Amino acid sequence: MTVITLALELTMIKNVDAQGIEISVDVEGVSVDVAQQAFKSALPANMTPIYYDDSNVSSAQLQCPIGYFCPANSTVSQPCPSGKFQSFLGKTQLSDCQPCPIGSFCPTSALSGAQSCTPGFMCPEQNMINATICPVGTYQANPSQGSCTPCSVGHKCNTTGMTSMIQCGIGKYQPLQQQTTCIACPAGQICTSTNTQNPGFCTLGDWADPSLGGDEQGDCRSCPAGQVCPLGTTSPINCSAGTYKPGVGGFSLENCTACPSGQYCEEKTINPVDCPAGTYRNVPGGRSVSDCVPCPAGKYCIPATSTPANCPAGRFNSATKGKTNTDCLDCPPGEYCGEATVIPTKCSAGTFNPSAFASTVDACAQCTAGKYCGVGTSSPISCPAGTFLSAQGGSVLENCISCSLGTFDSDTAGRSSDCAICPGDSYCTSPLKKFACPSNTASVIGSNSQLSCRCIAGFVCSYTKKIKASFTLNVTLDAWNSDLGGVRTKFKEAIAKAAGVDVSKVIITNTAVHGAGRRLLGIYQEGIDISATVDDAHNLSDIRQHFKHEGILQSHSWHEAHSIHARFVHKIPPSNPKPLM
Repeated sequence: MTVITLALELTMIKNVDAQGIEISVDVEGVSVDVAQQAFKSALPANMTPIYYDDSNVSSAQLQCPIGYFCPANSTVSQPCPSGKFQSFLGKTQLSDCQPCPIGSFCPTSALSGAQSCTPGFMCPEQNMINATICPVGTYQANPSQGSCTPCSVGHKCNTTGMTSMIQCGIGKYQPLQQQTTCIACPAGQICTSTNTQNPGFCTLGDWADPSLGGDEQGDCRSCPAGQVCPLGTTSPINCSAGTYKPGVGGFSLENCTACPSGQYCEEKTINPVDCPAGTYRNVPGGRSVSDCVPCPAGKYCIPATSTPANCPAGRFNSATKGKTNTDCLDCPPGEYCGEATVIPTKCSAGTFNPSAFASTVDACAQCTAGKYCGVGTSSPISCPAGTFLSAQGGSVLENCISCSLGTFDSDTAGRSSDCAICPGDSYCTSPLKKFACPSNTASVIGSNSQLSCRCIAGFVCSYTKKIKASFTLNVTLDAWNSDLGGVRTKFKEAIAKAAGVDVSKVIITNTAVHGAGRRLLGIYQEGIDISATVDDAHNLSDIRQHFKHEGILQSHSWHEAHSIHARFVHKIPPSNPKPLM
């Protein structure tokens, strides 16, 4: 019996790797050639006998199979190791095994061909036994690749073995390659599409509301009035105090306008606020109502005033914070007011103005004769009865001249000429005092003393000459009675000197407390009233010149108190009347 060992190669279809098997078959009664031919015809189409080994027939040798190599004198074929493959028959040495190329791997021995790297893997070197999975941050979409592709910007590769990238979704972005995550769109920016590499910005004058996520253009909001929105802002910025912005949009504080004069703008102002009535602001940039200053005196300020308005001529305003022209008061009579007057100007002494609303000094007319006009006079003051003033422009009472001696007018004030001559048979001791001559006496016109009254024919006159005087002194009654400091003695001496008589002619007739007194060194003192007569005297006009004792004399008055007595004397001819002198 002949024993033949066959090496068979199973040729698989559809790129399935071939596999070799060995079988032993006992053949009897046939030659080797016949057995060999019989086997070839009997085997399936996908099996091919590679060699025949007949230990009893030395001439039966076959080629070394695919995936193997057979050195000289080999009795058994050697498989190519893992990492290599061999695609041809009859190879004789290890070097005939081809290295598994880049992009492929050879996981087992005796391979007739390399296996391609699948997507998601890479085979970066020759002789690779196993494919390497793509790490995070990379992917591989194609087979037979020697490397993994870095994940592109706008994408992420967050697991190993990825065959495609994951796009960054709307609202996210990724500016770098080979990243495992996408970044949320920053506040103030927008990411409105997939695969975003860099976030975008809202249009100038808009802002991105961070609460909306920034995933669509609609997340951009117009910048509100009173605020501005720089590029990329997450929150509108208020216009600073002193500026305003009435409309939407605006990307810089330069878009905020300076607050106008007459108004103020607090922070975030949309429309300027008027300075209130009674205040004004003459420069732009007011920040608060405190920047509106009080309207000055002489002017008035309506709301939103930048330049105060003057009170018109003929009116004035002494107070600040005038709100309307009604705060400008009518200029009073006796004064005049130009435009923007704070305090009316009084008509000067010697002039007067009877009307209100006077606007210039021309309204002040010269004071009329017989009257005098002090400063600010609206109605001239008449010179008192017994005085006159012939010229215009009198300014004080002292301008009124006492009527001449021997004249009289007791009730006519405001005279512009001298009083009337004292009539005959009377005498006028002053312009206000007229006396009839005593019985049986007569006088000529213009007489000013009782002594001017003369006895008529047939009478003889006798008379006494006397002055009656009243005084008010700034001393106490006790000081007077005790003659403290010689006040009483000195006063009587002064009266005597003024009257030109001996002090014995001065007789004090009455002393009483006056009560008005005065203040000396801050202490109130009562005064006294004194009545006195002075014999053989007819004038006390110079009493103040003779009594200067510390201003004690407060006031005084006097008058003649002569008395004439005419008695009948038949021996005196009627044609020669004489006063008894």
